Amino acid sequence: MKVTTAALALLQTGFQTSFRGGLAQAPTQYQRISTVIPSSNKSETYGWLGKLPNVREWVGDRGIQNLKDHSYQVLNKDWELTIGVDRNDIEDDAVGQYGPVTL
Repeated sequence: MKVTTAALALLQTGFQTSFRGGLAQAPTQYQRISTVIPSSNKSETYGWLGKLPNVREWVGDRGIQNLKDHSYQVLNKDWELTIGVDRNDIEDDAVGQYGPVTL
């Protein structure tokens, strides 16, 4: 194969399409490290106990440690991102360029 600008562009297009196809097959990971909590209010307030003390060797009297309760508030916000794409580009999409973008 002769290396030309057009040949490199074709290889890149093929790679991008393959990459996106593989990416679509990968399982999501966010649920392993986060908790999804639905909200139907303008904000949510969550409570938690403060830092737990370290464990110590029990020698003599017990050392009583007090816990502190804390809270934080998350305000729900609206987010958006609008991207303009020519209609013909989407309808004529032969390499799957726009398929992964649609929600």
